[in-house]
Amino acid sequence: MPPSKRHSAVAELHAQVVDVYLGAVGSIQDVAASQPSSDGRTIGQVVGHIAEWEPWVLQAGGEIASGVVWPRIMELSAYVDIDGQVRDFRDVEDFNAFQATKQARWPWSRIQALAVRTATAVQSLFVQVLAPEYLEETRDYTWELPGRVRMTLPCGWYLRLVTLEHEAVEHADDLKGR
Repeated sequence: MPPSKRHSAVAELHAQVVDVYLGAVGSIQDVAASQPSSDGRTIGQVVGHIAEWEPWVLQAGGEIASGVVWPRIMELSAYVDIDGQVRDFRDVEDFNAFQATKQARWPWSRIQALAVRTATAVQSLFVQVLAPEYLEETRDYTWELPGRVRMTLPCGWYLRLVTLEHEAVEHADDLKGR
């Protein structure tokens, strides 16, 4: 699809994904949030992980909107935490461990509110701020999908699609029926 048509189609999909994701997050009660997920983290930690990844996408979106072609998220660097500290991570597992430790002291209601805030903000960012040409102007990234499938696309589009994949696919089974 041409970028403008792709942008519109993905915006529609994003709205559907956010509705389902936020419905699932909103239905999780304290007891369910403390239950183990399929990967050993609690359901609350899985939601917290998504909710913490999304601010980094928001930060990257600001970079993309200002003309940066390779936002720092792509190197797992310069994550600005809620305390204003800038942090770099070796890999995604390092990021996840940091967030799980930080959120271990948080009540479920705080994680749940963060998830709503960040998912809504990311959707708005991609629909209202990041025009398709901004996403197109970013540097190519090769995304390795399950089944040894590789897709090369501008990293701006990757960030949009990986956000949807995160909410709709990767953790969907853990969030169903909670």
